[in-house]
Amino acid sequence: MKSRRANPFVIGAFVVAALAALAVALIALPGRHWFERPQRVVMFFSGSVFGLQKGAPVVFRGVRVGNVTDISVRYEAKTDSFAIPVMAELDDDAVRGLEGRFTHDDIGHALPLLIKRGLTAQLGTQSLVTGQLYVDLDFRSKPPGVLHGGEHDGATEIPTSATAFQALKNQLESVDVRKILDDLSQIAN
Repeated sequence: MKSRRANPFVIGAFVVAALAALAVALIALPGRHWFERPQRVVMFFSGSVFGLQKGAPVVFRGVRVGNVTDISVRYEAKTDSFAIPVMAELDDDAVRGLEGRFTHDDIGHALPLLIKRGLTAQLGTQSLVTGQLYVDLDFRSKPPGVLHGGEHDGATEIPTSATAFQALKNQLESVDVRKILDDLSQIAN
């Protein structure tokens, strides 16, 4: 049996081709988000966020622009209430598109300008069957969004506003039914 010696050129070409294929796979398969830094935002909700989960979509008029990354509860001693900070990451290109600029400049100033124009966050129902929620971003002038204020680990705060259903629920909770019934009883007498 004859022994064949390996050709160094073929081995080198194989190694270079394999490395090139690996580099293309690392860049193309998971998307192009390896070299981008997402825009970090925080939104403070005062009501229940039951149904909102990590990984839930953040959308602008039906277009997914980011994902929820963290949900926590924070007690506010000044107001004796609870705030629910929801952290999210927005895609740089999506934020740049909202501003109307498609250049690759720094977009650190884009979100504050959008917030001045009326960008607010609301919770929306993703599925009536499962009760899953998502964060809906849009330009709303009435009612104006509520800012929590303070430092948020370098994240830009997006103001929040209650949905129509939440506003109605808050109004109904503030009605003193006992007083109304007493008044009606006095009128009837």
